Amino acid sequence: MKVGLIARGEDRGLGILTWEWRRHMAPDRTLLVDMGELAGGYESHTDRFPGATPALFDGHRFADEDAVRDWLAGLDVVYTAETWYDERLPGWGAEAGGRLVCHVMPEFFKWAGADLSAVRWWAPTRWLLGTLPDGTSVVPVPVPLDRWPAMRTVRAPSFLHVAGKRAAGDRNGTSAVLAALSRVTRPMEVTITPQNPQLPQARVARCVDLHLVTGGVGDYWRLYQQAALVMPRRYGGLSLPVNEAAGAGMAL
Repeated sequence: MKVGLIARGEDRGLGILTWEWRRHMAPDRTLLVDMGELAGGYESHTDRFPGATPALFDGHRFADEDAVRDWLAGLDVVYTAETWYDERLPGWGAEAGGRLVCHVMPEFFKWAGADLSAVRWWAPTRWLLGTLPDGTSVVPVPVPLDRWPAMRTVRAPSFLHVAGKRAAGDRNGTSAVLAALSRVTRPMEVTITPQNPQLPQARVARCVDLHLVTGGVGDYWRLYQQAALVMPRRYGGLSLPVNEAAGAGMAL
C-alpha cells in the first residue's frame, strides 16, 4: 500500500501536526502546500519534508492541477489534516483510484459541494462527533513521545499557557488567562508563548512572575518545562498543545 501526506511547513498547528504525522507514519510521498502570501509571513520548513512535491495554493485552488494529479497517481491512501484545500481534490483522488483520509476539526468542518465518495473521516476526540458524517472514526493526533525520553522533576507552582497565533475569538483563551492572573493572591511563575509580537495589555498581580516568549519556538517540545498547562480553549479540535503537554508529563 502506498500512502501520501498533504503537509504544511509553517510553525503553526497544521505544520506541526503534519510534520509529526510524517515522522510517525513515513509516507511514500508528500505534497507540501505552499500558501504564498496567505502564510502570513511564517517560514515554510521544507527541510522537514525532504523530497516533497510543492503545490502552490491561492486560498481556493491549486495553481498546477496536473502536478497534483500526477502526485496522486498510484497512491492508495492520502492523509490530510483539517482540509483538502482544493474542493476538487477528493474527486481527483477517486479518479486516481485512491482514498482520502481527512482528520477534521469539528468546529471548522466544511464539506458541502465536494465529491465525498472517496473520503474517510477521522476526528481527534469524541468532541462534537455527532455533528460529523456517519462512520467518522476517532483517531488521536500523533504526539512525539520520543522527544521526552524521561519524566522531569519540576518545581511548583509553575504554569504554561500557549497562546500561539492569536486567532479570531481568542481561541486559546489568552484573554481569560491574563484576566485570571490579575486576581491571583499566591506567588507563581507563569510562561506565556505567543507567536504574535505582543499580547493585549494586561496587569498581573504582583505575586506573578510572568515570562513572555514571543515569536514562536522552533524546537516546540522545549516549551513544556512547567508543572501544568493552563488552556481555557474555546474549541476542542486538534488542540496540539494539550496533547503535547500530556505527552511531556505535565498536569493539564
